[in-house]
Amino acid sequence: MNIKEQTYYLIADRILGKSDSKIYVDWAVDMIQNGYESENIIILAGLDSSNTEEREKYFRESLNDLKIDYIDNEKELRSFYSTSLANKVVTGKVSPQVGLKKMTELVYATDYSNEFLAFADLDEDIDYVKYSGQPLFNSGLTKKNIDKFIINEFKLFLETREFKDEDLRNKAKCKKCGSIETPVIKSKWSWKELKKQNYYCCPKCFSRQLIYGNSQKGKRLIIDELKKTTPNKL
Repeated sequence: MNIKEQTYYLIADRILGKSDSKIYVDWAVDMIQNGYESENIIILAGLDSSNTEEREKYFRESLNDLKIDYIDNEKELRSFYSTSLANKVVTGKVSPQVGLKKMTELVYATDYSNEFLAFADLDEDIDYVKYSGQPLFNSGLTKKNIDKFIINEFKLFLETREFKDEDLRNKAKCKKCGSIETPVIKSKWSWKELKKQNYYCCPKCFSRQLIYGNSQKGKRLIIDELKKTTPNKL
């Protein structure tokens, strides 16, 4: 049992996921069951009917007893929480549906950070599949393979974290020149509509034949290509 990892995950879940402070009480009970006791931990374990302020007070005191720092840096917590959650889903410790719910909560908690937006897209696609049958971003998604797609999204997320400078969601692979770049917007005059039309294209050869990284298939392709050309980032 990694106490520090478990505790940081709990702190992040509370701050980012806005879970109830009762999780501090559950944490204390878990600590006692695993042989970690102190006066503050024992008190915290008995605060089922207490308020959040008192629970947080004894939780912090319990962390001091265990010599665990309390971190509240949102960026650090966000990184730890998302990676830990992804690993839990991939290894089967957290169910795909619960994992996706927590990740979409993180999307909202971070004001739709592009880092996690693929999970909101997948969540939206699942709703479309359930009620209309047609996903927007994830072709091949059906009612029968929802869990498989969720797990795969978490696997891709863990792989993309290795490319610290790569915003894969906004990148695309050009079918013409093979480059992987963020597409640029160009304009073309339409005689039919008598106005300029904007379109995305490759910034190197200006081809419009692009495979985007906002789908699982596109992301998989881009990751595999980057592994060949930037092995030092893995």
